[in-house]
Amino acid sequence: MSFWDSSQEVTLEDNILRASCQDVEGNWQTTEINLNDFLGNSNGIFEWGGGGWHGTATNYRLEGPVLVAQLDDGNGEWPEAKIDLNERITNNNGQLEFLG
Repeated sequence: MSFWDSSQEVTLEDNILRASCQDVEGNWQTTEINLNDFLGNSNGIFEWGGGGWHGTATNYRLEGPVLVAQLDDGNGEWPEAKIDLNERITNNNGQLEFLG
């Protein structure tokens, strides 16, 4: 289940994605996931399966389910990068989970 379509009060605090996610009974559960564990920076581009994106990012924000940030490309540039968190973050019965 897409986390975005079944969540409310979605926020990003540093590398932690927090939300209230609906469970199968319709109740709202407060949950969070550390994106640093699953999301990396490959030369200025977000990469699933890596880690530590937050240490090489600035001006990060959510635009709906899309994480937007300026990432260090290793060459002194900070291009804007985007990644749709719905690609790999899901709501599993009220809990945010990474689909690896």
